[in-house]
Amino acid sequence: MPEPLAASSSRLTRQRSFMLFWCARTLSNAAFMMQGVAIGWQIYDLTGDAMDLGLVGLVQFFPVVVFSLVIGQIADRFDRRLVAGSCQVAKELAAFALALGSANAWLGRDSMLALVLLSATARAFETPAMHALLPGLVPPVLLPRA
Repeated sequence: MPEPLAASSSRLTRQRSFMLFWCARTLSNAAFMMQGVAIGWQIYDLTGDAMDLGLVGLVQFFPVVVFSLVIGQIADRFDRRLVAGSCQVAKELAAFALALGSANAWLGRDSMLALVLLSATARAFETPAMHALLPGLVPPVLLPRA
């Protein structure tokens, strides 16, 4: 008979590695969403063109389409922790460059789009690697709840 939902959830929250993973993913996703709003706001402030907002969305989606056939293979062939960690570093560098460029007013439309492309490419490769890490963090019986 299946374990009650509350009991399996409490067992899951006692898994330290899962909770660290979950917190890191949640914070990373929240930061990505905030960065997207800030980039859209800044692009519109720079250009005043709504089409550029759509271009930001296209640039964020582009790497997933282009690399869709190889992203999963990379996550499966190489150490997933290394892939995810490298992608996190690339996203952090792009975010740092965006912040530095914004603070010093040297960031233009094209350089912003290039940094968004770098960040989106890293995120495209990071996502399957992060999903593939999950089964190693929790016991198989808790995997459906994770």
